[in-house]
Amino acid sequence: MEPVSGGNGELSRAPENWPRATAAVTSRCKGALKTLDFDPTQVDGDDLLNLALEIFLEVNVHEGLGIGTERLKRFILAVHDRMLDNPYHNWVRAFDVLQTSYALLCLSKQRQRLTEAEVFGLLIAALCYDLEHPGVNSQFLVKSKSSLATLYNNNSFLEKHHAFRAFELMLHPSVDLLAAVPKDQYVSFRHLVMTLILSTDMARHEEFMLQLNKSSDGGGGLDSLLYMQLILKCADMADPMKPFPVFAKWAVRMTDELFLQGDMERASGMEVSAVCDRICQSRVAVIKGIVDYIVEPFCRLLGRALPALSASFERIPLNRALWDPYDDA
Repeated sequence: MEPVSGGNGELSRAPENWPRATAAVTSRCKGALKTLDFDPTQVDGDDLLNLALEIFLEVNVHEGLGIGTERLKRFILAVHDRMLDNPYHNWVRAFDVLQTSYALLCLSKQRQRLTEAEVFGLLIAALCYDLEHPGVNSQFLVKSKSSLATLYNNNSFLEKHHAFRAFELMLHPSVDLLAAVPKDQYVSFRHLVMTLILSTDMARHEEFMLQLNKSSDGGGGLDSLLYMQLILKCADMADPMKPFPVFAKWAVRMTDELFLQGDMERASGMEVSAVCDRICQSRVAVIKGIVDYIVEPFCRLLGRALPALSASFERIPLNRALWDPYDDA
């Protein structure tokens, strides 16, 4: 994985190459962007660029921050071109987390608690939360003595890498997304986006579960930052909240990527991570385990803290039950 060149490096695609929107796709998809029913795997990658822009235009906060639409296009295009071709962590997934975060922001009925900068920061963090993900987890990078693990001292290093890449692109001369943002606002915006991206580290999952356990007053106990962190975490694990055919596609892609990591571990003579071992591990068991031990408990507590989202979580047990007839044959 080659790093983005420093501030004077060239991006892989010129900003003027923004693709023309397909009117039929925009018309068909626009109404679903605020819902958990949208399936980005059915849309061409370049059309997803225009739908990503549509989300920012619907939120309509960037102009108020002095960020023009052309700069925003350049940034979205740069993110698209920096996503790697992994089975799961790829451009389609980046769009999916952006769209799901937007949907949860709308469905939670809490947007009014956020400033323009906070809304924009949440969406930027959602788009970039896995920027340049290498397709393997942090444990693999530690075991393989990756320079990433060394650089960030084995501490939330993938998330720090994603955040670093995001700001490297924002500040790139060909993008210059935050050119009009005053220095003091830039510092606070940078802190917000980095804090949000770092909150997606699953090593911190229990920390957020404990905070949710303390909140039982319908969302009033969640400050704005914690609210945004929980929305982004929820979007990251939202596959079981989608229609089952959509959930199933993402689940297969996720386990494909895990098993490819296991193949690399085996080929390199490493101990094969249990969840990544296609020989000893059932794909369906991995999927069920993630729902049972991570997604469902988190969403049960989040629904208590943000009651407006409770209806969005009703699919989770139904989708979980639909895996019962499946095996890995």
